[in-house]
Amino acid sequence: MSKVYIVPVGHVDSEVLTRIAPCLEERFLFQFKILPVIPVPAQAFNSSKKKYLTSIICENIRDYLPFDAKYLLGITDVDTFEDSSSLLYNFSNPEDVVALVSTQRLLFRGSREFPEKDIFFQRILKETTHEIGHLMGFRHCFNNSCVMYFSYSINDTDKKETFFCHECEKKLNLIQNS
Repeated sequence: MSKVYIVPVGHVDSEVLTRIAPCLEERFLFQFKILPVIPVPAQAFNSSKKKYLTSIICENIRDYLPFDAKYLLGITDVDTFEDSSSLLYNFSNPEDVVALVSTQRLLFRGSREFPEKDIFFQRILKETTHEIGHLMGFRHCFNNSCVMYFSYSINDTDKKETFFCHECEKKLNLIQNS
């Protein structure tokens, strides 16, 4: 069975990590293992934006890639950005084996904190599932209820499902059976 490792970067709630791993195992039929926490790399911080550059964090977590890993998924609590986007929940490169999900903006709805733990967890589940989908070669889906739909806002994340649509599910089955 293929292994996917989850590496917490910074202060990530351990309860979220222990809940997310079995949910992802069920969706992907991979074994998910949680690695020890690593610090957020200081060189990723952009003082003018007051955010962390995702590509630098991904480069850094790549150093923690176990030899038997199919993929490495970083989860961080810091606010992230990439040059092309100031609002970013997650980041991956389909040609790579590393992805990153930031939980920072998943905590909020507008300017108010969104305290419901289950909704916060559902958001994290959607974004981690989405990023692993990208690592497996999936592109964004045009079905706005599919987990592979691009979230332009937190409302899009809330509206989409935690699962793949019928068409994406067929692709997933083909990948898993090959």
